[in-house]
Amino acid sequence: MLMSITGGVDWYDIAEPFMEIHWAYGLIFSAYIIFVVLGVLNVLSAIFVEHALQIRDADLVIQKETKRVDDLMRDLLSLFEEADTDHSGTLTRDELINYLRNDRVSAYMAGHGLDVQDAGTLFELLDMDHSGSIKTNEFVLGIFRLSGQARCLDVMRMFSCFDALQDHVVRIREALDRLQGTAALAAAPAAAAAVSTSSS
Repeated sequence: MLMSITGGVDWYDIAEPFMEIHWAYGLIFSAYIIFVVLGVLNVLSAIFVEHALQIRDADLVIQKETKRVDDLMRDLLSLFEEADTDHSGTLTRDELINYLRNDRVSAYMAGHGLDVQDAGTLFELLDMDHSGSIKTNEFVLGIFRLSGQARCLDVMRMFSCFDALQDHVVRIREALDRLQGTAALAAAPAAAAAVSTSSS
C-alpha cells in the first residue's frame, strides 16, 4: 500500500488482484488511493508550502523594516546637514527653530508622527548632554526615538522632566548630607564644652 501511494508500484497493478477476488475490494482500494493521494498528501504539501511562505513573509517584513530604518536615518542625516547653516557640525536653538518653520520639514516630521510645533521643547529633548547645541548623533537618534505614535513628544517631554527632577533630588540629598555633616562637626565642640562645664 505504501509503495502504491509513493510511486514504487503502479497502484492499478495492486488493485487488479483485489478486483479478481471481488469488484468491491477493488473499489475500496481505489477509494483509498484517491483519498490518500488527493486528500492527505495534498493537505501535507499545502501545510509545508504555507510554512515556507510564512518564513519568507517574515524575512520580507524584517528586510522592509531594516530598509525603512536605514532610509529614515539617511533622511535625518540629510535634514541635519541642511539645518546646520553655519556647517559647524552642531545645531543651535535658533538654527533648529528656523529650520522647523519650513513647511516641507514640518510636513516630513508630521509624516513620521512627530509634532514640531514646540521647537524649543524639541531642542531641549534632543540636546541630551545639555551643551546648548545638538550634535549629529543626538539629532538623528533623538528624532528617530521621538518619531511614531508610540514615541510622541509629550511622553518624551514627561520622561525628560522626570530625569531632571531626579537629578535635582539627588543634588538636594547630597547637599543635605553635607549640611548634616557640617552641623555635626560644629555641634561637637559645643557639646564637649558643655560636658566639661557640668563636670566642674
